[in-house]
Amino acid sequence: EELNKTNTLANQALELTNSAYWSIDFSDPDYFRTNDKLVKLLGLPPKENNKYHLKDDWYQGMVDADKQIAEEAYNKLQESVENPAIRYDTFFAFKRLDNGKIEWAKVLGDIVRDKDGTPLVMNGVLQIITVEKNQEIEIAKSRQQLQDVFDSAPNIMLLVEKSGRVQKINRTGAEMTGVNANDAIGMLGGEVFH
Repeated sequence: EELNKTNTLANQALELTNSAYWSIDFSDPDYFRTNDKLVKLLGLPPKENNKYHLKDDWYQGMVDADKQIAEEAYNKLQESVENPAIRYDTFFAFKRLDNGKIEWAKVLGDIVRDKDGTPLVMNGVLQIITVEKNQEIEIAKSRQQLQDVFDSAPNIMLLVEKSGRVQKINRTGAEMTGVNANDAIGMLGGEVFH
């Protein structure tokens, strides 16, 4: 009964966090197994026993979304297999096979090893973080737009802390005052103009 309760709570936590589990059995290391939840989250086609090919089904969807991030995530997987001190902890983009939509995922995986350190199985959890990642991307775009406006303004612009110390000076300000932009950081606002 305690096991049923634990399983129920674990499944509720996975559902609440838009997560699913997966595993790699190193006696058959080219494949991973998962549950129906991950199949739905990533838009994978149904397969017998929810057994999917790591490269063809998982990695290819990552490459189709973002090749550089896919390579980094795959390299981290290999590092965690080779080094017991490294936990598989990464994120990646994945192009859903059912509708082509890009999903972002956070992944954690832990390896069970035998007494000699040989990997036996990796058990992991994947969480869809698409909403959060898209917000992060939008914030980065907005920051860059603000930075572009700040840098290209024809007037002297300073970003000053409450203490009166300069955090940033724009290009026009550096040119008109003759102060190097990096040197201006930490000066009192008035010192920039002397």
